[in-house]
Amino acid sequence: MSTGRIKAPRILIVSDGEAGTTVSQLLEGSSYELQRVCDRTACLAALTPLPGLVVLDATLTSDDAFALCMELNGSQEYAGVPICMLTPDDETQIEQAFVAGADEVITLPVRRSELRQRVGRLLKEVQLRSRLDECEQLAYQLFDQKNVMRLLVDAESGAILDANSAACAFYGYRPDVFRRKKLSDLDAYPARQMMARALRATSKQETFVVFTHRLASGETREIEMYSSPVDLQGRNALQIVLHDITQRKQMETRLRESEERFQKVLEYSSEAVFTVAPDTTITFLSQGFRSLAGFSPSEWIGRSFIPLIYYDDLPLALSMFDRVMRGEIPPPFELRFNRSDGDVNYGEVIVHPQIEDREVVGMWGAVRDITKRREAEQAEREQRVLAEALRDTAAALNGTLDRDELLGRILVQVARVVPSDTANVMLIENGVARVVRGRGYAERGLEETMNAQRFRIEDVPNMKYMVETGRPFCVPDVDQYEGWVPIAGVEWVRSHVAAPIRVNNEVIGFLNLDSATVNAFSDIDADRLLAFADQAGTAIRNAELYDALRRQAEMLEQRVVERTDQLDLERAQLRTILDSLSEGVIYDEGMRVRYINRALTELTGYQFYEWTGYLDLLRSADTSPDEMRQTIASIYDAINHGRYWTGEMRLRRKDGTEFDASVTCSQVRGLDGETVGAVTVIRDISQEKALQAQKQRFVAYASHELRTPITNLKTRLYLMRHMPERLDDHIKTLEEVTDRLKRLVEDMLDTSRFERGVISLQREMIALQTVVLNVIRIQGAEAEQKNVRITPELPQEPVEVYADPERMVQVITNLLINAINYTPAGGDVFVRLRQARNTQGKLCACISVQDTGVGISSEHLPHIFQPFFRVDRRTEGTGLGLSISQQIVQLHGGEITVESKLGKGSTFHVWLPLAPAESPDPAMADGCENVLQRT
Repeated sequence: MSTGRIKAPRILIVSDGEAGTTVSQLLEGSSYELQRVCDRTACLAALTPLPGLVVLDATLTSDDAFALCMELNGSQEYAGVPICMLTPDDETQIEQAFVAGADEVITLPVRRSELRQRVGRLLKEVQLRSRLDECEQLAYQLFDQKNVMRLLVDAESGAILDANSAACAFYGYRPDVFRRKKLSDLDAYPARQMMARALRATSKQETFVVFTHRLASGETREIEMYSSPVDLQGRNALQIVLHDITQRKQMETRLRESEERFQKVLEYSSEAVFTVAPDTTITFLSQGFRSLAGFSPSEWIGRSFIPLIYYDDLPLALSMFDRVMRGEIPPPFELRFNRSDGDVNYGEVIVHPQIEDREVVGMWGAVRDITKRREAEQAEREQRVLAEALRDTAAALNGTLDRDELLGRILVQVARVVPSDTANVMLIENGVARVVRGRGYAERGLEETMNAQRFRIEDVPNMKYMVETGRPFCVPDVDQYEGWVPIAGVEWVRSHVAAPIRVNNEVIGFLNLDSATVNAFSDIDADRLLAFADQAGTAIRNAELYDALRRQAEMLEQRVVERTDQLDLERAQLRTILDSLSEGVIYDEGMRVRYINRALTELTGYQFYEWTGYLDLLRSADTSPDEMRQTIASIYDAINHGRYWTGEMRLRRKDGTEFDASVTCSQVRGLDGETVGAVTVIRDISQEKALQAQKQRFVAYASHELRTPITNLKTRLYLMRHMPERLDDHIKTLEEVTDRLKRLVEDMLDTSRFERGVISLQREMIALQTVVLNVIRIQGAEAEQKNVRITPELPQEPVEVYADPERMVQVITNLLINAINYTPAGGDVFVRLRQARNTQGKLCACISVQDTGVGISSEHLPHIFQPFFRVDRRTEGTGLGLSISQQIVQLHGGEITVESKLGKGSTFHVWLPLAPAESPDPAMADGCENVLQRT
């Protein structure tokens, strides 16, 4: 065998004449090892180890050369050694040499070129056979190893009878689980493909097949399956060997046959095999390409494959080509190919890199025509959609008996199976058909047109045909159908299909579909439409029966309705009156609440079903249960004695907030004069009390604040009379006092306007940088006098808002004055302007005034925007500035917030909506008054 041969080819020359000498001389200087013997005995001895080639001289005198050739060729031990015989140029001897088993014959005299060429070819064939033997031996060893996957399968049912440990480990199934499966359960493709391939393997029509198997983990793997029939105790079975070839590299188990034979095999292959150069040029195409694309392979060899690919699939094709050029092996994929007749075929494509000397020099692959499979799958999908649509239609029809709704549901389900531009249902009355339900006409403005149409059955051939035969009717091209009846406004229709709606073998209407595309419908669509029409007939009849029963029930119920209408009207009137009241109303019977009006729900937050007692539900946190019970007892004591009870109470809402309420309770008597219940009216008086308290604070504050400047005025008037030489000082003081009185009066007037809910705004488009700089300029002197630095930080780009400029000056002035007043000498005040998002995430203009003053304690922060509130009474001010500023900002749709830390300073932020991108209302831009009334 090959293991006994030496690496350098050894040629054994058996000759005792001049021919042997000549051969030795002609082969000298070559890479071969030459050995010459002269007889049979020496030849047999020299065959160990086996030489690469035996050159046998037919003119051997010591022995019969032809007999020796037959002996060597017939021996199992020497059968693998090729024999080249040297014979005279005689046909008889040449034929005798081949009969004796010679692999090659060289006629005498020997020529150098011919000798070397034939010897080289014989030695190369020996090497090829040796490599083939080694591959076969290696394959046998691998097959016999325990890591080879094997299955035993029933040939008829495909049931897996047994699996070895390698198969169990690979697929992830235990042996007992494997034995409960069929071979088709492993395949990711339809079972019929699996069984067809297995049966072909059983009949020995093919040696192996390749499947895509799914493992227990869900992963799919490409499996090469070898099968052979076995008799298992009288049971036909298949012994199957499985190989995972998913990531198999470009290593083949056998040497390829010659290029001529390989191409000949490809010529008869049903698949299109191809090779492509790196520049996309096709370098080879098999004859299978003709059936796939309709072209001759010679038409495309030397051209780019790109025009063959359907345009929408070209990105995928180029992506796969790039992957192969990088040395990858992508998974199989599908492409559409342009055919010579203009149609498109589907192909399943596998591609591999073509590698030479470890470099990718091109791409080879194969395309399998799967057009018929795709068409079958499409037909299966359409059939499934039809079945599902019919099922859903049946379910939808069972859900309602309203005729219009039934027909609308049918049209929706029909669109799933037979798409169309418009659809309608017609019913026949006295031989005339009219549209009772449509879809798609409203979008085209044709709904009224179609509803107004009337069709005499005798005048419309296709309708007459359906009434007479009960069969559907399809018009693929209305221009080619002489009986087509055009409709004004609907000339766009190019294709039509209809089916009769039948009830008890009587046609009562039609289900019609229209399309703007020629040949949009076929006879298959007509048959499918008939199934929906049959369902529509049953549904319409049921709806008519239901409608008749409903009308009868309505007539019977009418009398009852008439008798109760008056009572319902009175109740509705009473409920409307109670619900229109702004006060909350409770009606209870023995402290069990029977009714509450809408105002009470809005006032307290409690719905009717949440009332579990009388007023106990609204008990304030400051009122003990005993106090509440005593109050309720006093209320009912007054009611039981024929009086009404009124008073004020502190009550609590559902959300925990509390309010002051005026409560009035009176009794309700029955027909017998006895008390049957009580009506309680609750009115929220929190705002009234707050306004009263605010008025009292206002009067006290005004009295206090006016007293000091008036006293100063009187003092200065006295000094002017007694110290006229200091008149200038007196006048300056009087001006300061009057300015303060003016500010006080203006703040009080603004406060009054806010309290009354009316404030005037003069809006216009303003740049906030201008307003801020103007206020800083005016207040700069005051800051310098107090040794406080004002630092503006403003963006260069204008920040524009639509606001009242004077009111904005008022807001910024109030904030800046406060910052100056509460900042010690040597401190800083920063005024910043930017665009930022507020707490609601909205982009706003933000003005920030930050000081380095004393700050505000956390206990004072909730109250600083209340009127007349002042943190430090020693600091000059009215206590109204922040309250007014907040009101102005809120009227502009903004908000004002504050951050402060005691001893560190405070920062006030004014958030205003940015000016809209488009110009505001011209009337507002011209400065007309905009009055906002608060309710």
